[in-house]
Amino acid sequence: MEKRPKAIHRSGTMRASQLLRVYKQLLSMNFSVLTAHRAAFANHLISGIIWGIFYFVVMLLLTNNVKSIFDWSKEEILLLAAILAIMIGIFNALFQANFDSFPNLVNKGKLDSYLLKPIDSQLILTMWNIKFFSLTRSLIGVIFIWYLTVYYHITFSWLGFAYAIPFMILGLGLYYSIWSIITTLTVWFDRATNIIELLHSLQGIMRMPPVVFREVNVVLYMAVLPLTIIAATPVGLVLKKSSASNLIILTVTSIIFMVACRKFWLFALRSYTSASS
Repeated sequence: MEKRPKAIHRSGTMRASQLLRVYKQLLSMNFSVLTAHRAAFANHLISGIIWGIFYFVVMLLLTNNVKSIFDWSKEEILLLAAILAIMIGIFNALFQANFDSFPNLVNKGKLDSYLLKPIDSQLILTMWNIKFFSLTRSLIGVIFIWYLTVYYHITFSWLGFAYAIPFMILGLGLYYSIWSIITTLTVWFDRATNIIELLHSLQGIMRMPPVVFREVNVVLYMAVLPLTIIAATPVGLVLKKSSASNLIILTVTSIIFMVACRKFWLFALRSYTSASS
């Protein structure tokens, strides 16, 4: 097969102000779709609320007879689950639908239309669809945090939450990069559409603090470290359990993965062949 012309591989270069304007238009477009299909939105909203309640009920049941896991108490594990739900809700709203559809875009030859747009291809592919209803998961996470403070009397610093926000953003950047790197593999393995199910299953690892895997197996600990620090590090900051080294590890790991996912995407584009070639 003849490779796609190099000109199509070039990512559009736009200033930050232009990107913000484009994203504002995408928000408006997706909100218009949302209001145009209110019945579908209501169904998604209800299912999101039910799923969120089920998620926290399961967490309560799993920790019912547990007092602590290593140096993390039951209440702290539940707080980790709540903050992870907030982060995943934001991730799902902004990026999830785009990553879910990426393997099919490659497999069905629809990726070409995105590569021809006068905007960075990686950004437009991961930002095109915004699912506002996924934010219900974040809202339920906030409600669950309130539940923990009232019924479990868990104490933490709200100022710590403010300090943790930049590290939550870094964690989301790391999670985005992991998804981007793995889904980009479908440029070569276009029939591996079930890779998305593997990525969804990895969320279970993020609910546990890193110390759990370190005590089980050092090799396993190193393999899952990027996933376990995504939420555990900002939660540890809230609980005053994260040291300066923990914050540095998350920062450095996030930067490395974000650079790597960008480089890997540009490398993948050089290997991509047009569906019409």
